Order: sequence, then structure tokens, then C-alpha cells
Amino acid sequence: MIYIFVILCKLLNKGDKNLIEDKVIGNKSYIILTMFEELRRGNLLQINNVCTEYEISAPTFRRYISLLRSFFWEQYKLEIVYDYEKRAYKLSCDSLIPPPPQVLGGIRADECGELV
Repeated sequence: MIYIFVILCKLLNKGDKNLIEDKVIGNKSYIILTMFEELRRGNLLQINNVCTEYEISAPTFRRYISLLRSFFWEQYKLEIVYDYEKRAYKLSCDSLIPPPPQVLGGIRADECGELV
């Protein structure tokens, strides 16, 4: 399961949505992982932008945010908060979660490419 998550994160980091673009609309797992990655990077999630991009309703967006709130709190003790000035959701802390380690043929490497 973790290996699949790492591969999906690599796809998201490259920004190469063309590989799976046809399956994005209505794909709950992809949308939630994308939202996770955006929050992890320190980006803001605006309801209108996400709903328009993935063709989901506002209540669906709120369910996904609720799921991510639970996950971030249980795993990292971080909260997702709503920024009223920017009208968007964000992580409540300045220290963001580091990206997962790179996997090279089953061998882990750190961010600089050194083998771990």
C-alpha cells in the first residue's frame, strides 16, 4: 500500500496529469490524494477551485476535507483550518510534512539521491 502511495506522489510531484487525466473526474482516491499533496506542500485549497477542477459538489469537498482532517490529526497531530481572509483551507502549522523517500528499484534514497 505504501509503495502505491509513493508512486502516486511521484506522479503528482511531476505534475504529469496526462497519464491518468481520463480517470480523474469522479475518482475519489485521486482527488483526496491530490488534496493531501497540496496541503502537504503548504498550498491552499479553495472550495470553488477544487469543485470546478474535479467536478465535485461542495458537500463532497467538505467530506473529503473532513477525512483529511482526521488523517492529518491522527498521523501528524496537524490541523486543517479554514483561512477566512483567503477563503481557503490550509494546514495550521509552518513545518510541513516532508515528501516520502524516493524508491529506486526497491532501494530507498533520501532527497539528495543518497542511498539510505
